[in-house]
Amino acid sequence: MNKNIIVQEGYKPVIIALVITFIMYAIDLELLGALGFVVTLLLLYVYRDTARYIFENPSNILSPVDGKVIAIDKENDKTKLYVQVSLLNNHNIRAPFSSTCKIKNKQHGINLDPSTLKGTMLNEQVKLKFTSHNYEEKAIKMKLISGFFNPTIELQDKETYEQGDKVGFFIHGIAVITLKDTETLVSINDKLKAGQTIISQFD
Repeated sequence: MNKNIIVQEGYKPVIIALVITFIMYAIDLELLGALGFVVTLLLLYVYRDTARYIFENPSNILSPVDGKVIAIDKENDKTKLYVQVSLLNNHNIRAPFSSTCKIKNKQHGINLDPSTLKGTMLNEQVKLKFTSHNYEEKAIKMKLISGFFNPTIELQDKETYEQGDKVGFFIHGIAVITLKDTETLVSINDKLKAGQTIISQFD
């Protein structure tokens, strides 16, 4: 059972917002204080740490992120799912199956619209590869492209995960999930939940 109200990444921005709110009220700037209070509540929601029970099954590939499927591209034996992650989603990245996760590439950048060509080239992004512990040489790749409201992409400092374990934190942007040699079980406009929605299965 998860007893945390917010994730570790949220403490700093929430505390800063609270301090600013108290200062505004202390110097009788009530309107700005009220705005700071609203911002604090918004940050508490964005950085919420929602508990999820993981129904472990080694043959299932679970969604690593919360979000909405906005596009699906198929080319030969590969399928790419484009998932839009908004501020309203839960933002924990979770291991899609028991796996080793390696960072293949990380790029620091800016925060443009991630659906534009400039955004895909200049925004902060990271490429991850999850290699299965149970199915030899089976793997999926995921590319995270930051959006307007994503300050940075936070990742855990380890490589080995059980299915559903938290891998990192991603507030806003697009996740591109690449599947190979598997059938996709989701469609455009489907809403995904990290560690819950089965997006594909190993043969």
